[in-house]
Amino acid sequence: MARNAPSLDVELGTKSSTAGDEHLPKASAATRIAKKLGLTDARALLIRRELERALPGTAIDKTTVKRLAVFPKLGVVYNRIQKNANTTTMLLLDSLEVGKVRSIPESKGQHLLFYRAWLTGRFSLAQARYMVVVRSPYSRALSSFLFKFEFFGDVAMRRYGQTFNISPAGFEDFLRWLRDGALGRDLHWDLQLNSLALPVGVFTDIIHMERYEADMRQFLAQVPHVSDQAAARLDFAALRKIGSPHATRAQDKRGDYFTPAARALVSEIFARDFEAFGYAPD
Repeated sequence: MARNAPSLDVELGTKSSTAGDEHLPKASAATRIAKKLGLTDARALLIRRELERALPGTAIDKTTVKRLAVFPKLGVVYNRIQKNANTTTMLLLDSLEVGKVRSIPESKGQHLLFYRAWLTGRFSLAQARYMVVVRSPYSRALSSFLFKFEFFGDVAMRRYGQTFNISPAGFEDFLRWLRDGALGRDLHWDLQLNSLALPVGVFTDIIHMERYEADMRQFLAQVPHVSDQAAARLDFAALRKIGSPHATRAQDKRGDYFTPAARALVSEIFARDFEAFGYAPD
């Protein structure tokens, strides 16, 4: 591939608190202005209209279309799912789009990428690759539990009026709480299917978190505007370090938390995710 390799100079952003979301980086100025002016909703509407042209007859979820990140230069549409390397993936794709690793707020608030391409007539989804990152429901359920109730228990209490012991018994209580009605209260633990703006069959590339780097490199090899040199220079460990400051290491802790009851609860609650993404219940 004879293409110019982008420079990947890391620019670390400062994380600061926002009311009610103390665990999230403060939104960039551009993102705050976009939301205030209603541009975020307008962007979702424009993307939905472009999808309707590019994918006639395809069911498009009007609510979750906001979770689509469009990278016009790469020709990639990425469906973001919480707790599935979302921030790391945004950093990675944004760096390839603009030629450097930007801060988390800048990479997530990439509204201008879309508007500039749309206004200049360079935006088309006709030949786009549609990509999503999926994860084993077992490790994702445990990761969301640890993330919300171990790292940010005070925030969880204020938001949900609920907390749990960080123990196998507490994890079982959390799963029963989800089963009994709390599943849809937060996208961090909701069904992955409920974050998809498009049917599973539309996605040309499904990245599995369990083999993230290998799957991602295979995907990038199919993206015409990513040079071999740029792909080779990607530092996945560095991107994960920036994008996952509160990594739960859930995959490594499964043996500590998954009792037979917990395994049965996850298999029941997330049965549709297991089937849709090819994961087998234990």
